[in-house]
Amino acid sequence: GSPLIVGNSIVGNRAGCGAGGGGISIGGAAKAEVRDNLIEDNTASGTKTGGGILLWAAGTPLIQGNVIRGNRAQEGGGIWIVNYSDAEIVGNIISGNSADRGGGVSWLVLRDRRGPRLVGNTIAGNDAVEGSAIAADGFDVGAELVDNLLIAKSGQQALWCGEFYDPSPPALRHNDVYSRDAAPYGEFCGDATGFDGNISVDPLFNCPEIGDFRPAAGSPVIDA
Repeated sequence: GSPLIVGNSIVGNRAGCGAGGGGISIGGAAKAEVRDNLIEDNTASGTKTGGGILLWAAGTPLIQGNVIRGNRAQEGGGIWIVNYSDAEIVGNIISGNSADRGGGVSWLVLRDRRGPRLVGNTIAGNDAVEGSAIAADGFDVGAELVDNLLIAKSGQQALWCGEFYDPSPPALRHNDVYSRDAAPYGEFCGDATGFDGNISVDPLFNCPEIGDFRPAAGSPVIDA
């Protein structure tokens, strides 16, 4: 089926006993839509993947306009994506999540699959050893990152690219990939700053402590 999940508060749940997806788990090659939800303070302690959302062979889901924050997993604190899951991830705020790999989003793309496409997301202040904002791995040369704010926790790398299957990184266009006190790109991600419209600057969020990730007046990302 292709469920429509809109306008819910999915808060304080725990997936154990081999399950992943602390808040939502989607499998099966259909087209689920997850829009305008609050997905907060969930934990994946079974497979330890997808604290907020798990996309496991999920087809072509749409993840749009959600606030995904404060979730926990070993991989993909906010979202974990694996197998045939060519997701469109658009206009979400993904913040304050934690994982060993991919504090905000983590994926592993199989051969001959496009992988996820992320457009216009704010992925900021997540905590991970590898990839504060995103950990990208697998055959993900077809995956795309367009017009996102990928802002690392201080001292961590924002975008981490692994070499499992293939070290080629995803396509990046018009993103701000920034880290204070660390390199913005890690492992097999080449530094894309200055290429294809990508920049690396402090976005000067209005008040991230209370979840206000709007750029403040004078922010260098406005109209950039």
